[in-house]
Amino acid sequence: MKRLLTLVLAISFALTLNGTAHAGINEKYVGPHATPSCRFRYLDGDVAFSTYEVQRTIECATRRWEVPGGVEIAKCIAKRESGFYWAADNPFSSASGVYQFLDSTWASQMNTRTEFIADQEIQRSVWNARSSVLIAVRMAHGEGWSAWGGGC
Repeated sequence: MKRLLTLVLAISFALTLNGTAHAGINEKYVGPHATPSCRFRYLDGDVAFSTYEVQRTIECATRRWEVPGGVEIAKCIAKRESGFYWAADNPFSSASGVYQFLDSTWASQMNTRTEFIADQEIQRSVWNARSSVLIAVRMAHGEGWSAWGGGC
């Protein structure tokens, strides 16, 4: 009986940890505003961001920060710019990432959004899909989608 109780408790504890770990990866709260950080990488077991994970990140980010046209426009622009591909690279310009940031625009965002970057634990690489999405959504939240031609 003691072994059975120990086994039940161990399984319950493992399930609790698994749920906590999952929530910690996907909806981790960080920073002074306790904003979920939209972490969806590795959902499919791959190291790279899948198109599904990129779309989940866009959905999460647009729930946190309203953008003109909502999630539909945010997804439409990402699909048009990169096909939701995290490593998209424009062969004719310096544009890259999910939202095709020019090198100069990305550098400018990294230098001016320092508090947001720290609060949201944003990586400095444009090829980090989560970082690219969060920066694009924050830009659209404050300035609209004009940097991407105004819409879809």
